[in-house]
Amino acid sequence: MSDENNRTSSAESKERPESTGTRSDTVDVPSKDFGFLSIPRGLRYYEGRPQKFGVILQIVFGFSSTFTAANLYYCQPLLITLAEAFGVSHAEVSRIPTLTQAGYAVGLLLVTPLGDLVRRRPLLLLLVLSSGSLSIVLALAKSAVVFEVISFFIGVLTVTPQVLIPLAADLSPPHRRAASISIVFAGLLLGILIARVLAGVIAQFSSWRNVYFMAVGVQYAMLLLLYLVLPDFPAKSPEIGYFGILKSMAIFAVTEPILIQACLVSCAGSACFTNFWVTVS
Repeated sequence: MSDENNRTSSAESKERPESTGTRSDTVDVPSKDFGFLSIPRGLRYYEGRPQKFGVILQIVFGFSSTFTAANLYYCQPLLITLAEAFGVSHAEVSRIPTLTQAGYAVGLLLVTPLGDLVRRRPLLLLLVLSSGSLSIVLALAKSAVVFEVISFFIGVLTVTPQVLIPLAADLSPPHRRAASISIVFAGLLLGILIARVLAGVIAQFSSWRNVYFMAVGVQYAMLLLLYLVLPDFPAKSPEIGYFGILKSMAIFAVTEPILIQACLVSCAGSACFTNFWVTVS
């Protein structure tokens, strides 16, 4: 009987994979961001199961989406003021929102796919730090050309909400996933609305440069909050490669009927929205 039990146990041990105890045995996630900035211990992926998308994290994600998306729209109620400050025509100053949106389109195409290839925590921190730092240049700009160039690059970097939304889905349990995505997306929409209100009010009672100093302050505040509460996750699909991701996007864009339909509806909606939202200023 004892020999039979031993043979059975031996067979089961060969069939059953060896338990590693924690995810850290199989998932190699550094304990530091950028090789030198320590990650708070409780936010490390391998310390336990993935973090729940709790109330505090929802609020931080929502406001981070708000005050990064707002970068795209601060300039719109300031166009006439900027034309007078830089001594250029209205036609020339109208290039600023155009270049900002063009940069945003480039960022959606070329930067957002990095969310599948690298760890999203350092990616998000780098995006917010870069856009906040470039906002300092906007606040100090002395010429329209400099303002236009920096606006384009800020547009490229203002894809934080598009990285936060899928991260919110990954952090949430299945029954809360739709609600979590909605909270982050609502933050993005709030940023579109509140940016023009804040910019208009601040410029009405002080200098237009203070609009961008305010943008710097709120983005650095969001950077600090993200550093303190954003959990770390390993890269989702690093084996695909950057150009592999771009290739898959191109394939899906012509082979998935539901995706094609959603893109067409979104393009039409965005065109209608932009027609009045930009020109109303």
